[in-house]
Amino acid sequence: MLTSQVILVKQLDGNPNDISGSHLHGFFFKKILGTQNPKLGDKLHDPKTEKPFSISYLFPHQNMHWFRITSWDELIPEAVFAYFNEYKLIQLNQCQFKLIKTTTDPDFFYWANRQSIAFFIEEQLFEMNRFHMVHASATSFKSGNAHIPLPVPDLMIKSIYRKLPDEIKEVINDISV
Repeated sequence: MLTSQVILVKQLDGNPNDISGSHLHGFFFKKILGTQNPKLGDKLHDPKTEKPFSISYLFPHQNMHWFRITSWDELIPEAVFAYFNEYKLIQLNQCQFKLIKTTTDPDFFYWANRQSIAFFIEEQLFEMNRFHMVHASATSFKSGNAHIPLPVPDLMIKSIYRKLPDEIKEVINDISV
C-alpha cells in the first residue's frame, strides 16, 4: 500500500518558522520510530537500504499546521498511528504542538490517501501520458566521476526507477508491457 499520512497539529509555544525538514526527519527517527519500532528505524537509516518514505515540511493550514509522511512500507504508518495514540504533545526544535489528528482519509484532508501501489500507478498512467516533475531544490546527479548540476530528465527517471522497490517495478513493467 502507498500511504500518505497527514499529521495536523496546533501550535502551543515557539515559532513554527524555525522548524526545518531536518527537525521533522529527526522527530520521525528519534521519537516515532525510536519508541515504536527501533529496528525499522535502524533499517531505514542504513545507507544501503531502500528509503520507502518521504517527509514533507511543516505547512500552515487555517489556524493549525500539518506535515505528511508518505510511505510504501506498511510498518511506517503503523508506527506513526501507534506513536500518536500514546503521545499527544510533540516538540519540534523550540516549538511545542498538540496533536489534532492524523489521517489517511482524502475526504478529510486533500494530501492524505491510502491505496494500492498498482492502483496508484494505473491511475497515474490513465490520467497522463508523461510525468510532470517540479524541482523544489537544487539537484545534481552523479554519472561516473562527474557530478551533473542540472536535473537532466533522462537521468532523473532512471535514478527514480532504480530506487523503487521491486514490487513497484513489477507493477510498472506489467502495465507497460
